[in-house]
Amino acid sequence: MDRPTITIGGKTYELPRPKGGIWRRLLEFDKNHGNIFSVDAIEQRCEFLAEMYGGDLTADKLLDELYLDEIVSIYNKTTRYLVAVGTSRNEEIEKNASEGDATT
Repeated sequence: MDRPTITIGGKTYELPRPKGGIWRRLLEFDKNHGNIFSVDAIEQRCEFLAEMYGGDLTADKLLDELYLDEIVSIYNKTTRYLVAVGTSRNEEIEKNASEGDATT
């Protein structure tokens, strides 16, 4: 699965390879800000995206430069990617462990 990107004003930001602490941040964010119908849901998602992508990408830049559907799409792609990365490793480990237990 390719890492998601955000392009603003001709500059492309690629999500850095996630480190372990990202998992906690993702779950905490979802727990505390999972309600899409809150007044500041989009601002919170932009702050989350700016934190995940880093560099000079800011929540204000995302809010000012992207349309609503683009923000929602990027947020969804980013969180799906993080979940896939966080869970695919577990599946890989379980698969390898099961194969290692087999005797011939």
